[in-house]
Amino acid sequence: MIDAKTVNEGNFNFRGLENGHLPLSYFDHYDWANCLHAVCLMIYLMGSKTRAFNALADNGLVHELVHLNAGLNISNEHTLVELRKEIENLQIKFLETIA
Repeated sequence: MIDAKTVNEGNFNFRGLENGHLPLSYFDHYDWANCLHAVCLMIYLMGSKTRAFNALADNGLVHELVHLNAGLNISNEHTLVELRKEIENLQIKFLETIA
């Protein structure tokens, strides 16, 4: 469990993601909005400003998921296979963090 604060200083307890609610599951079902939401939550809870900043960059993970969710093409620098691998690596690091 992670005790965290919202940006408005509210407290919340993160008890984990239920089966099927991991970003990789959403990605595999082309559910871009829920994938994006889960990725944002994981990045926030991991607490790395650098990771968050990089994810928002023009070809960053969050930026590309926003494109997919809006029905726009992703960057020529990425393929869906590469984005999936990036989500998988993030998910593994996150699950190790909360273990």
